[in-house]
Amino acid sequence: MYRTRLGDIIRAAAHDREMVSALGIPIPWLFTWIFVLGSVIAGLSGAVAAPFGSVALGMDIEMIVECFAVVVIGGMGSLPGTLLGAFVVGQVYSFGIMYKPELALAFIFMVMAIVLIIRPWGIFGRPER
Repeated sequence: MYRTRLGDIIRAAAHDREMVSALGIPIPWLFTWIFVLGSVIAGLSGAVAAPFGSVALGMDIEMIVECFAVVVIGGMGSLPGTLLGAFVVGQVYSFGIMYKPELALAFIFMVMAIVLIIRPWGIFGRPER
């Protein structure tokens, strides 16, 4: 996303469609292929993860909450922050399950609150101007 010409075009198109379109790049085609690529990656991820677990009703809410915590802890728009946030959430969740299972999710939110108090934009995020 940051070191290739295609990544520059995608970021520019997300920021200012008219300008990128004026450069002769077909915006609908670009976003269609970005969607297709994301769908293929999601499908492959599901196929790889399917043998390791089952699907249960209400599972989506818990996963969305954990993903939200990962992004907030790591910082919006930061891939290294997301990786660190995922590691922190995983460790805190594992500790919470071993220590007090009914409060495992609350421990994640406590860590998220501490990060937001110390660095409101996340660990690797950048403050908005």
